[in-house]
Amino acid sequence: MSKEIVKQSMLEKHFSIVPKREKDNSFAIDQNFTRFSFQLYDVFGDDTSLVIAIICFVQKNIMQKNLFLEYNFDYDKFAEYFSVSKAYLFKKHPKPLILEEKKTMDLSDRKNNFFTTILGNALYLLYRKPFNELYLFRDYDKKNEISKVEGLDKEIKFFESLAVVVNNPQGSTFKYQINFTLFDRIESQIFKLFNTLSKTVITNPTIRKNKLDTLYLFLCFAKEVAREKGFNLFEVPDNYRSKYTSFDLLAKIMQVDGIAGFKEQKKKMQQKIGLLNSISDDKVTLIFENKDGKGSSKNKASFKWENFTPMTGDEKTEKSKDAFHDFYLLELKKTYNIYHASPSNITHRVSFEEWFKNDGLDKEFKINAYMECYAKFFTFKISRKSKQVIALFGTDEEKRKLSHSEFYGKQLES
Repeated sequence: MSKEIVKQSMLEKHFSIVPKREKDNSFAIDQNFTRFSFQLYDVFGDDTSLVIAIICFVQKNIMQKNLFLEYNFDYDKFAEYFSVSKAYLFKKHPKPLILEEKKTMDLSDRKNNFFTTILGNALYLLYRKPFNELYLFRDYDKKNEISKVEGLDKEIKFFESLAVVVNNPQGSTFKYQINFTLFDRIESQIFKLFNTLSKTVITNPTIRKNKLDTLYLFLCFAKEVAREKGFNLFEVPDNYRSKYTSFDLLAKIMQVDGIAGFKEQKKKMQQKIGLLNSISDDKVTLIFENKDGKGSSKNKASFKWENFTPMTGDEKTEKSKDAFHDFYLLELKKTYNIYHASPSNITHRVSFEEWFKNDGLDKEFKINAYMECYAKFFTFKISRKSKQVIALFGTDEEKRKLSHSEFYGKQLES
């Protein structure tokens, strides 16, 4: 096999510019939004379903930044993706947050007016409403012992910045251009701790119409935990935060806590499970275990799946590798946008793929970025002489020696 073919196979294996975790009509989402999905309703109220849809849409497209390191929110694609009409998105919101914050506003200004629409208000909520509670990790197995995540010295919001530009502002036809940046913890956490969602399920209108989205997000988290433990059962935690029984927490997750009566809540829960199963291939059963008495406080809730396979060690490793690949890719794109895609560098502009795969362009930077990302992601450092660095950036001779030593190492092990 020629050196060029070997080199090309290495590039294809390690230097794909396609996000690795988007497979089989699925995509990744920050686990804080699945594990604590029920708390989104506490923050966003009746706007929760649209907010969840926006979060899913943004995190699916997290690799796509413009030259100014901003993301663009394309509401045409969003409407198509979630099968929602633009007429609905641009209806007036009954209680837009911006009018509560700013008592007087010039609503003849189309930019101001945008934030009074249903879509504009949802985006503005993600810019203004903090949800630090989602970033306080609790360990279910240690009686709700609380351990704060490092760096929670300021409010966590989804959007760090949010800007709206009106193209053709005075014309009869116009279009909004919506640009934003993500809070740094939001942007990095998606690569470190995430669950996988089905596009088919999360974009089905039945999800939003019947308020199944917080339930579906939580089930994605729950199944991942069950698979990692290797046992087809997830028990909804009891005495959660010294506030919720297992049943009460489930009622909140399924958004039936406002229904009066234990029996009525229980009936509605099973109806929602049936609805979710009707649109999802991943069928789940809700089980109630009565603990020596009657009433919600005595009912322990758990989930069991029709199709279940424990997670193998190889799967865990592959999941971690794919997530790291995307994390590293995003960091490189930031640098590429600054130095190679900026308007001031138009004479030397190369595509990201060309720059990414060309060892002659900024190789030292790529190596350093790789080691820094590795340290951030896996929480331990690697050196220039590590096999990970040599496999990707080493000379042909270094790679040959690495392959030679690994081959004979395997022979000795066998």
